[in-house]
Parts: sequence; structure tokens; C-alpha cells
Amino acid sequence: MTLPLRLAQSLNVETQEPSLRSPKSTSSNASSTTWQLTLEKHLASLSPVYRESFLASTGPGDCIDIIQAASRKRHKRDGFIRVLEAFRPIIEPLKRFESAIDVLVQTNGTFCSPIWGPIRMVVTMAGDHLKSVEKLARILERVLNILPRAQTYETLLQSSEAARNSIGTLYADLIDFCIRAVQYHTMPSYRFVTYDFNKQFDEVWERLNYDSQQMDWTANAANIEQGIKFREAASATRDEDMRMALQRWLLPSNVQDDAEKYWRELIPASCDLIFASSEFRHWESSTSSELLRIVAYPGAGKTFFASAVVQRFKCASSDVAYFFCRNGVQDRDATIHVLRTLLSQTIRLQHSAYRILAPLYQESGRTSADSISDVQQCFRLLLDSRSQVLHLVIDGIDELTDKWLLFDVVKSLMNESKSTIKVLLTGRDEVNISKAFQPYPLLRISPDMTQKPIEAYVTRQIAECGNISQSRLGETVLNRVLDKAEGLWLFAKLMTDAVTELPTVAAIERQLNNLPTDLSVMYYQILERHADALAPWQLQWAQQLFLWIDSEDYFWLDRGEFVGRSKIDGDMARVIFQAAGNGEPPLNPLHIAKTLGGPMVRIKIKDSADVGMIEYIHLSARDYILSTSDANNHASLPRLLRLRRLRQLCRGVTALWFFESSQEALDLLQRFRSDPEHACYMWWDSSYPFLVYGLWNSFHVPALPEIMDDDEYDMARQICDRLTNFLTSDKCMTWIEASTIINYSGCWMQLRGNCQKILESIRKAPRSKYDFFQRYTQARWTFFRHYEHILASTGPRHDDVEWVHLDYPLESLYAPHLSNTAVQPAVHKRMTINGQRWGNYFYPTDGVPGRGDPFF
Repeated sequence: MTLPLRLAQSLNVETQEPSLRSPKSTSSNASSTTWQLTLEKHLASLSPVYRESFLASTGPGDCIDIIQAASRKRHKRDGFIRVLEAFRPIIEPLKRFESAIDVLVQTNGTFCSPIWGPIRMVVTMAGDHLKSVEKLARILERVLNILPRAQTYETLLQSSEAARNSIGTLYADLIDFCIRAVQYHTMPSYRFVTYDFNKQFDEVWERLNYDSQQMDWTANAANIEQGIKFREAASATRDEDMRMALQRWLLPSNVQDDAEKYWRELIPASCDLIFASSEFRHWESSTSSELLRIVAYPGAGKTFFASAVVQRFKCASSDVAYFFCRNGVQDRDATIHVLRTLLSQTIRLQHSAYRILAPLYQESGRTSADSISDVQQCFRLLLDSRSQVLHLVIDGIDELTDKWLLFDVVKSLMNESKSTIKVLLTGRDEVNISKAFQPYPLLRISPDMTQKPIEAYVTRQIAECGNISQSRLGETVLNRVLDKAEGLWLFAKLMTDAVTELPTVAAIERQLNNLPTDLSVMYYQILERHADALAPWQLQWAQQLFLWIDSEDYFWLDRGEFVGRSKIDGDMARVIFQAAGNGEPPLNPLHIAKTLGGPMVRIKIKDSADVGMIEYIHLSARDYILSTSDANNHASLPRLLRLRRLRQLCRGVTALWFFESSQEALDLLQRFRSDPEHACYMWWDSSYPFLVYGLWNSFHVPALPEIMDDDEYDMARQICDRLTNFLTSDKCMTWIEASTIINYSGCWMQLRGNCQKILESIRKAPRSKYDFFQRYTQARWTFFRHYEHILASTGPRHDDVEWVHLDYPLESLYAPHLSNTAVQPAVHKRMTINGQRWGNYFYPTDGVPGRGDPFF
């Protein structure tokens, strides 16, 4: 048996004549161990020197060097140069082929270079035999001409056994030729007479043609299979793209976080009596569409019950969609937000929903589903395609600003849908809502339904308080709290915490004799008792915290997770406490906020202990604190809230410290200067938005309270004098330059609009009886007239922007109680230079002004 034949058999390649060979694919390649042993056996016919050279590590450079050496012989120079020219273009394809073959036949232990080793051996043995080298080049070209027909052959090697066998066959043909060439050039001279190398070459060439056809068949079959997989993958990709596009179009509100929080805090069995009510059992078990309205007083546990209903259906693998309405929260207080979120959740429950709704989405032509009609149509189409019951749970419908639209849509879907819908609504018992849903069942959460769960909760809390759990005092606390709570969960929780945290029995007894009768009295007592436990410096810091936490009062923009407004993050708390502490940075702002806020706030930790949100413990707590802003006398307020009447001015003091003394403000301005084009994006990544809007809010104060005691008067005078000095000195330049860069880079008109709004509010306000406030008003009037003029002459201009709301020339803006010709401070010159500098940068006279559409 000849060496080429034995080598081919080691690769499981048939070596009959082309006309006799079967077109059936060969079996898979042998393992690396069998391959290595077979080679050692068959290559034994070569001398040790030749065998070592055949197996040695080499590369294309060695082969080129040998051919170039042969080309230096004059009588064959032209021929070898032609070979070199044909050889160079196939080097890279051969490298790829060798890489694939090296993995395929697993020859790392035998062949160091599966392709270049045999090729180098041939060109070495051929020496100056041009015809042998030319035949080798032709063989290589033929092999590489076959491979591009399956351009993904490297992928086929991984996915198709037939492709691996076919490519292995090509490799065997190449090795067959190399060994035949080596044998020819190493045989004794007397055998040259009977050994026809051309015939050897023709045999290999015919075999290559046959294997070429086999490769085409194999590649086509593999490509057909891959084509089917590709089409399936493309279809799945299109479906996924449509899902993502539809969800982006719907812009669902994030209610999952709220639901998970309520589920964690939900007390087991606390809603069992409500679930056992006849109204709920009928609503749950009915086979037709039903609507049930749950009503209760604030703090009775409506939201927790709604979350318990959602949890109940999820645990039962029933289809449910839900929403928690929140008044004052930008994406939670309107009907369109409710419908988009419910539709988004319902789509996820039905895989075919995306294809059903795709035509409506494409026909809308809008980037977001801002049409109630479109969303309602999508809902109707989706419901008609469903066979399962769908449960819709909507909590807090009384907090919607356009609740009547939701009522109409819900009624329409229930009456017109072909599938079964169960709608559960919770909210306060308002007369207008009751009239709208008069035909539908109503379940009122009564004290009888919550009394036993509340009793179990209070008993458990008392048991954890070792001082009173085993005494009559513990029983007294339980009875008094239950009596005063009257079925209100929030009331019972806050009172229990207030009593059990007191240090002495006498203090507990006094508190029991003075339990509040409603939520406002309860919050007053909680805040006063908390203030008693604070040191003077803690009291001052806590007052600042309660000024800034209700960010909806001053922060006008939507900033992602701050959509709720009544919250601040740990970074903002750090600045507040740093300003209150004369510039010393606090070590743990969130921990300090929890200590200072006491039972009125909670901390929602995000990724680590240093990242989180600070918000009110309950919506009623926020409502109470907001209601104190218009108190007639600040002395009647809890000590922690006594800055509320001057809240706008007091926030301005913190903002002044930031822009006048904070290194953070200077660093932020330097970032804006170094990369002004992106300043409109960078300003979000800090506490800057809250502080700058707190400062703007202090400029909007139309008047001071008519009646102020001495303490409040002194505070107002000092703050107004500081703000006046800020507007009439170069202390304002950090704020001015930063605001200018941000708004110019974003091509925003908001800055100019803010100036005009302040001027308009000052013009309408009466003259103040306080001289210091009148001076502050005059400074604002002069400052913002000049600033507005700078912005109008150097900044972006958009004629159709609503922010520019004055319908008369600014020069005609006149306030009878102010001087319109007041001497401008020297800082106004710096303001003008600043406006011209950045105006020329963003809106050069030889360019096109504006960098895009206005943000507002």
C-alpha cells in the first residue's frame, strides 16, 4: 500500500478512480491519537531527515524564500517569477484554510504546520524543477477556488459534519499531491523512466474536480439548512424589534417598584376579611365582565389591598394588569398614563399581541402613544383577541387629574369587549365618583374588616418592646391605639411607633392621654416629639431637609426617576447638609436624613448604602407638610416646619452657598467650559438642577407674609439682603455663565422665558411695606431686564416658542413702584461679555444659529 493511499485512508477518504468513487459523504475524521499513530507509521517510508522536515513548523515566508532562490537562476527566472506572482495572492486564504484544518483534524501533536509544512517540503524537494512547483501552485489555486463557493465554510465546520468531511477530503487531496511530489523527487534516477508524474498530477486533479462537486452539494445543503435557520432568526428578531418599538411607543410608567415595595410590607392575612366579603367574592367568581369599586378613608390600607389583589392573581397564574395613581407625579396622574401602562402589561401576557397591534402602531405616525383614542382602540382590538379573563386593578383613581376620561374608557371597554374583563378600582369616597359609578357594586373598607389585623400588628409591635410587653401598660397601649385608630392602618402604625419609642413609662402614659384625633394632629405631634429629640444643629438641618424634600414645589423639570418630585437623592442631601454645616461635607447623608426626618421620611436604598432616595412616608404626610406653607402664623407650626412660610427664600440661601462657595460648582463650570457642546447633557448628572431651580424659585417670590414676628422678620431681612448682594455683585457669575452655556448648547429658550416670567410677576406685585424686600425687588427688576436683553441679543431665537410669552416689547414693561432707569451694577458688564462670548461660540454670525429644536 502506497503512502498516499494509507494517508488518505487515515482520513477516511476513498481513493478509487473518480469514475468508480461513490458520491456518498465520508465518515467523520479520526481522533487526534489515531491520526498521529497513522502518520508515524506511513511516514516511516521517508528518511528521518525528510520526515522531520515534513512535520516541522514553518510558514509562507520559508516557502517564498525557496522559490525566490530558485528564481535567481537565469534560465528559469521568468517561470519562477510567474509562480511567485501566482503564489502571493493565495497566502492569506491558505492561512485561513490551515487554521480551520488544524482544528478539524487535530494534528497539533503531529503536524506543526498542516498546510505550510507539506508545501515547504515540496518546493524544497522540487528545487529548480519549475514544472513541479507550477503544478503545486495549480493544485493550491484549485483547492482555494473550491472553498469560496461556501464562503461560510469556517461556520460550516462548526455546524455541519458533512461539511467537515468534504473539507477534510480537500485537505487529503492536497496532502496526496505533496507526498506524491516528494516521492517523485526522492526516488532513484532509474525509476524516472517508468514513473509518470504528469499522470500522478492528473489523478489528483480529477479527484479535486470530483471533490469540488461534492463540496458544492454539501455547501448547498448546509446553506439551505442555514437559510431556514436564518429566516427563523430574522423573524424572531423582527418580532423582538416590534416588541421593543411598541413598548417605547407606549412609554409605560414604572409601577413595578411600588408593587414590590407593597408586597414586602404587606402583613399576612391582613386582607382576608375583605377577600371574604360577598362583594369581592362575586366580582372574583363571576363569569362575565364586572367592575368593583373599593372606597375607604386615607390611611385605611386601600393601596395595600390593591397590591394584595394583584399578588393574589399572580400567585394563581391569572392574567392581571395594575396601576397606582399618584397625584402630582408626572407619569402617574393622568388617564393616558394609566391606559398605556395597563396596555403594556397586557401585551406581555399575550405573545401574539405585538403582531395584532403592529398595524395600529405603524399607522399612528407618532413617537409616543399620546392619544387616548389610539390606546383605547389598541386595547379594544387586543381584548377581542383574548380568550382568558383579564383583571385590571387601578389604585387611587381619585388622584387622577382627568379621572372622568378614565371612567368613560373603562365603561366603554367593558360594554364593547368580547372577552371578560374584571376591573377593580380603589379610591376615596368622593361624591362625583360615586355618581359616575352608581350602577356598579361598591365595597367600603370598614373598621370591622381591618380591626383584627391591626390588633395583631399592634400586639406584635408591643411584644417586641420588652419594657411594656409583660405589663398592664402594654394592654393599655393596645386598647388606646385601637380605639383611636378606628380601622386606619396608617394611624395605628404611626401611633404605635410614637408610643413604643418613648424612653419612660411616664412619657408613654402622657402620650396615651394625648393621642391625636385625626391625621393632621397626629403629624403635628410626631414632628414636635421628634424635634424634642434633636440637638440645635440637628433641628436646623432638619428644617432644611423638609424645605427641599417636597421638590414638586420648586423643581419644574422631569428628571427620570425624580418624576415623582416629592423626593431628593443622597447627593442633593449632601449639598443641603454641607451648606447648613458651613461647608463641611457630611459623612453619610442618607443616614443623617433618616435621623433628621424621623418617622416622616423613608430611605429607598438603590445599588449601595450610599445611593438612595429620600421621600415622605405616606402621601398624607406630604399633603400635611404642603398645607403648612400657607399658615397664618409660623409660630403655630411644628418647629421642624417653621421655615415653610419663607421656603422660597430659604432655599435660595442654600443655592447661594453652592454658587458662591462650593468647589463643586466651580468644577462643574470648568467641565462646561472644556466641553460646551455637551453641557446641556452634563448638567443632569449632579445636584445642580435642584439647586438652580431652588435659586430661580427664590427670585419668583411676589410678596412676603403680611404678619411676621421678630424672628421671622429678621430671617427674611437677612436673606433678602444676601440675595440683593448676589444680584448686584460678581458673586452671581458662576451661576450666570453655567446657565448660559447650558441653555445655549441645548438651543433652549427656557432661560429667557424664566427672566420674562420673573419680570411679569414683579410688575403685577404691589409695593412691599418692607424696605429690604423693596430693595430686593428693585435689584431683581434691574438685573433680569438686563439679563433678558443679553439673552435676546446673543442667545437662541425661535419665534414659535411659547416660553417667550410677553406680547409687548420689553422696553415698554413698566412697574410704577420701581425705577426703570436704575444705575446698573458693574457686574452687568461682565454679564454682557459672557453673553457675547458664548453667543459667538454657539451662534456665529457666519453660521446657522441654533443647534436643533428647542427642548421646551
